[in-house]
Amino acid sequence: MRKNASPLRLILSLFVICLIVGIALAFTNHITKDAIADVLQSKKEASMQQVLAAESYDPVEYTGSDAFVTEMYSAAGEGYVVRVSPKGF
Repeated sequence: MRKNASPLRLILSLFVICLIVGIALAFTNHITKDAIADVLQSKKEASMQQVLAAESYDPVEYTGSDAFVTEMYSAAGEGYVVRVSPKGF
């Protein structure tokens, strides 16, 4: 780069580059968000099948006081699958 480039020109160049990259990332996120959600849902269902095999899993509202419980599902009368999120290491 030239030594006598004005700071305003450098700032404007950096702004345009960041704007283009931000738009590209937003577009990529918009295109892939449904596919990512489908993959996450299938991984969650596969995990629940490993814990307790059942035909279907219906969400259940957890009313307990355990802060580690994030989701709870009824496994078609077979039992319950509980998703926890521990804190710490």
